[in-house]
Amino acid sequence: MSLVIEPIIALANVSTILLSSFNKVPQIASVVKARSFAGLSIYSVLLELTGYCITMSYFISYQYALPSYLEYPFLVAQDVCLVAAALYFGSQLGGLPVLGYAGVLVSLMIAMVSGLLADSAMALLVSSTTPISAGSKVVQLLAIIRSRSSEGISLAAWLISSYCCCTRLLTVYVETGDPALLVNFGISLLLNLGIVAATLHYAPRAAAVQRPKKE
Repeated sequence: MSLVIEPIIALANVSTILLSSFNKVPQIASVVKARSFAGLSIYSVLLELTGYCITMSYFISYQYALPSYLEYPFLVAQDVCLVAAALYFGSQLGGLPVLGYAGVLVSLMIAMVSGLLADSAMALLVSSTTPISAGSKVVQLLAIIRSRSSEGISLAAWLISSYCCCTRLLTVYVETGDPALLVNFGISLLLNLGIVAATLHYAPRAAAVQRPKKE
Protein backbone atom coordinates (compact mmCIF):
# COMPACT_ATOMS: atom_id res chain seq x y z
CA MET A 1 0.00 0.00 0.00
CA SER A 2 1.46 3.37 -1.02
CA LEU A 3 2.27 6.17 1.39
CA VAL A 4 -0.56 8.24 -0.10
CA ILE A 5 -3.26 5.56 0.07
CA GLU A 6 -2.41 4.28 3.55
CA PRO A 7 -3.43 7.42 5.49
CA ILE A 8 -6.60 7.74 3.37
CA ILE A 9 -7.60 4.17 4.23
CA ALA A 10 -6.78 4.78 7.89
CA LEU A 11 -8.96 7.91 7.90
CA ALA A 12 -11.78 6.03 6.15
CA ASN A 13 -11.62 3.22 8.73
CA VAL A 14 -11.54 5.54 11.73
CA SER A 15 -14.33 7.83 10.48
CA THR A 16 -16.53 4.86 9.60
CA ILE A 17 -16.09 3.27 13.01
CA LEU A 18 -16.72 6.54 14.86
CA LEU A 19 -19.83 7.44 12.85
CA SER A 20 -21.20 3.90 12.99
CA SER A 21 -20.87 3.86 16.76
CA PHE A 22 -23.84 6.25 16.95
CA ASN A 23 -25.36 5.79 13.47
CA LYS A 24 -28.76 4.66 14.73
CA VAL A 25 -28.78 6.78 17.88
CA PRO A 26 -30.77 9.63 16.24
CA GLN A 27 -33.36 7.10 15.05
CA ILE A 28 -33.55 5.39 18.44
CA ALA A 29 -33.93 8.79 20.14
CA SER A 30 -36.70 9.74 17.70
CA VAL A 31 -38.63 6.53 18.45
CA VAL A 32 -38.26 6.93 22.22
CA LYS A 33 -39.25 10.60 22.11
CA ALA A 34 -42.36 9.89 20.04
CA ARG A 35 -43.04 6.67 21.98
CA SER A 36 -44.00 5.19 18.64
CA PHE A 37 -42.45 3.06 15.88
CA ALA A 38 -44.71 4.70 13.29
CA GLY A 39 -43.02 5.33 9.96
CA LEU A 40 -40.49 2.56 10.50
CA SER A 41 -40.73 -1.08 9.44
CA ILE A 42 -39.60 -3.77 11.87
CA TYR A 43 -39.21 -6.10 8.89
CA SER A 44 -36.69 -3.67 7.43
CA VAL A 45 -34.75 -3.55 10.71
CA LEU A 46 -34.71 -7.35 11.06
CA LEU A 47 -33.46 -7.80 7.49
CA GLU A 48 -30.78 -5.17 8.05
CA LEU A 49 -29.75 -6.85 11.30
CA THR A 50 -29.46 -10.18 9.49
CA GLY A 51 -27.20 -8.68 6.83
CA TYR A 52 -24.99 -7.03 9.46
CA CYS A 53 -24.64 -10.27 11.45
CA ILE A 54 -23.71 -12.36 8.42
CA THR A 55 -21.22 -9.79 7.13
CA MET A 56 -19.58 -9.40 10.55
CA SER A 57 -19.29 -13.17 10.96
CA TYR A 58 -17.77 -13.44 7.47
CA PHE A 59 -15.12 -10.82 8.29
CA ILE A 60 -14.26 -12.56 11.57
CA SER A 61 -14.14 -16.03 10.02
CA TYR A 62 -11.70 -14.97 7.29
CA GLN A 63 -9.59 -12.93 9.70
CA TYR A 64 -9.95 -9.54 8.06
CA ALA A 65 -8.12 -6.69 9.78
CA LEU A 66 -10.20 -5.55 12.77
CA PRO A 67 -10.52 -1.91 11.54
CA SER A 68 -12.19 -3.28 8.39
CA TYR A 69 -15.31 -4.36 10.28
CA LEU A 70 -15.14 -2.85 13.77
CA GLU A 71 -18.28 -0.80 13.06
CA TYR A 72 -20.43 -3.92 12.78
CA PRO A 73 -20.68 -4.71 16.51
CA PHE A 74 -21.98 -1.15 17.02
CA LEU A 75 -24.46 -1.47 14.14
CA VAL A 76 -25.72 -4.83 15.41
CA ALA A 77 -26.17 -3.49 18.95
CA GLN A 78 -28.09 -0.44 17.71
CA ASP A 79 -30.39 -2.52 15.51
CA VAL A 80 -31.09 -4.79 18.50
CA CYS A 81 -32.10 -1.65 20.43
CA LEU A 82 -34.40 -0.63 17.57
CA VAL A 83 -36.04 -4.07 17.54
CA ALA A 84 -36.51 -3.86 21.31
CA ALA A 85 -38.07 -0.40 20.92
CA ALA A 86 -40.39 -1.74 18.23
CA LEU A 87 -41.58 -4.53 20.49
CA TYR A 88 -41.97 -2.18 23.46
CA PHE A 89 -43.92 0.52 21.63
CA GLY A 90 -45.92 -1.91 19.51
CA SER A 91 -45.06 -3.32 16.08
CA GLN A 92 -46.26 -5.64 13.35
CA LEU A 93 -44.61 -8.64 15.06
CA GLY A 94 -44.94 -10.17 18.50
CA GLY A 95 -42.11 -11.03 20.87
CA LEU A 96 -42.07 -14.82 20.34
CA PRO A 97 -41.47 -14.75 16.56
CA VAL A 98 -38.67 -12.23 17.04
CA LEU A 99 -37.02 -14.29 19.79
CA GLY A 100 -37.22 -17.43 17.63
CA TYR A 101 -35.67 -15.58 14.70
CA ALA A 102 -32.92 -14.26 16.97
CA GLY A 103 -32.08 -17.81 18.08
CA VAL A 104 -31.69 -18.96 14.47
CA LEU A 105 -29.54 -15.94 13.63
CA VAL A 106 -27.22 -16.42 16.61
CA SER A 107 -26.82 -20.13 15.76
CA LEU A 108 -25.86 -19.20 12.19
CA MET A 109 -23.27 -16.69 13.42
CA ILE A 110 -21.70 -19.29 15.73
CA ALA A 111 -21.47 -21.78 12.86
CA MET A 112 -19.81 -19.21 10.61
CA VAL A 113 -17.28 -17.95 13.14
CA SER A 114 -16.34 -21.42 14.42
CA GLY A 115 -15.52 -22.68 10.92
CA LEU A 116 -18.28 -25.28 10.77
CA LEU A 117 -19.36 -24.15 7.30
CA ALA A 118 -17.54 -24.90 4.05
CA ASP A 119 -16.08 -22.08 1.97
CA SER A 120 -18.83 -22.55 -0.62
CA ALA A 121 -21.49 -22.08 2.06
CA MET A 122 -19.69 -19.00 3.40
CA ALA A 123 -19.53 -17.53 -0.10
CA LEU A 124 -23.24 -18.18 -0.57
CA LEU A 125 -24.08 -16.56 2.73
CA VAL A 126 -22.05 -13.40 2.14
CA SER A 127 -23.53 -13.16 -1.35
CA SER A 128 -27.00 -13.37 0.20
CA THR A 129 -26.33 -10.21 2.20
CA THR A 130 -26.72 -8.17 -1.00
CA PRO A 131 -30.40 -9.07 -1.56
CA ILE A 132 -31.00 -9.08 2.22
CA SER A 133 -29.55 -5.59 2.64
CA ALA A 134 -31.30 -4.36 -0.50
CA GLY A 135 -34.56 -5.89 0.68
CA SER A 136 -34.37 -4.14 4.04
CA LYS A 137 -33.93 -0.78 2.36
CA VAL A 138 -36.60 -1.40 -0.27
CA VAL A 139 -39.09 -2.29 2.49
CA GLN A 140 -38.33 0.98 4.31
CA LEU A 141 -38.42 2.99 1.09
CA LEU A 142 -41.83 1.54 0.17
CA ALA A 143 -43.12 2.28 3.67
CA ILE A 144 -42.22 5.96 3.20
CA ILE A 145 -43.70 6.14 -0.30
CA ARG A 146 -46.95 4.38 0.63
CA SER A 147 -47.55 6.60 3.65
CA ARG A 148 -46.35 9.66 1.70
CA SER A 149 -44.63 10.79 4.88
CA SER A 150 -41.16 10.45 6.34
CA GLU A 151 -42.26 11.49 9.81
CA GLY A 152 -40.35 9.40 12.34
CA ILE A 153 -37.46 8.74 9.93
CA SER A 154 -34.05 10.08 10.97
CA LEU A 155 -32.34 11.74 8.00
CA ALA A 156 -29.03 11.84 9.89
CA ALA A 157 -28.99 8.04 10.30
CA TRP A 158 -29.38 7.44 6.54
CA LEU A 159 -26.81 10.09 5.64
CA ILE A 160 -24.30 8.41 7.95
CA SER A 161 -25.11 5.03 6.42
CA SER A 162 -24.50 6.45 2.94
CA TYR A 163 -21.13 7.85 3.96
CA CYS A 164 -20.09 4.57 5.56
CA CYS A 165 -20.97 2.66 2.38
CA CYS A 166 -18.70 5.02 0.43
CA THR A 167 -15.78 4.48 2.79
CA ARG A 168 -16.26 0.71 2.81
CA LEU A 169 -16.30 0.63 -0.98
CA LEU A 170 -12.91 2.34 -0.87
CA THR A 171 -11.34 0.18 1.86
CA VAL A 172 -12.56 -3.14 0.45
CA TYR A 173 -11.45 -2.20 -3.08
CA VAL A 174 -7.95 -1.25 -1.90
CA GLU A 175 -7.41 -4.01 0.66
CA THR A 176 -9.00 -7.13 -0.86
CA GLY A 177 -11.11 -6.25 -3.90
CA ASP A 178 -13.70 -8.80 -2.71
CA PRO A 179 -16.38 -8.61 -5.46
CA ALA A 180 -19.24 -9.82 -3.23
CA LEU A 181 -18.59 -7.09 -0.68
CA LEU A 182 -18.11 -4.43 -3.37
CA VAL A 183 -21.48 -5.28 -4.94
CA ASN A 184 -23.11 -5.33 -1.50
CA PHE A 185 -21.81 -1.90 -0.47
CA GLY A 186 -22.50 -0.42 -3.93
CA ILE A 187 -26.16 -1.45 -3.97
CA SER A 188 -26.57 -0.40 -0.34
CA LEU A 189 -25.20 3.04 -1.16
CA LEU A 190 -27.69 3.56 -3.99
CA LEU A 191 -30.65 2.47 -1.86
CA ASN A 192 -29.50 4.55 1.12
CA LEU A 193 -29.42 7.60 -1.13
CA GLY A 194 -32.90 6.66 -2.37
CA ILE A 195 -34.19 6.69 1.21
CA VAL A 196 -32.44 10.03 1.85
CA ALA A 197 -34.19 11.48 -1.22
CA ALA A 198 -37.58 10.05 -0.16
CA THR A 199 -37.13 11.34 3.40
CA LEU A 200 -36.45 14.84 2.10
CA HIS A 201 -39.29 14.71 -0.45
CA TYR A 202 -41.92 13.46 1.99
CA ALA A 203 -40.73 15.46 4.99
CA PRO A 204 -43.62 17.05 6.93
CA ARG A 205 -44.10 20.61 5.76
CA ALA A 206 -44.46 23.36 8.32
CA ALA A 207 -47.94 24.83 8.32
CA ALA A 208 -48.08 28.09 6.50
CA VAL A 209 -48.42 31.07 8.81
CA GLN A 210 -51.63 32.90 8.05
CA ARG A 211 -51.37 36.65 7.94
CA PRO A 212 -54.12 38.58 9.69
CA LYS A 213 -56.54 40.25 7.30
CA LYS A 214 -56.49 44.01 7.18
CA GLU A 215 -59.73 45.69 8.15
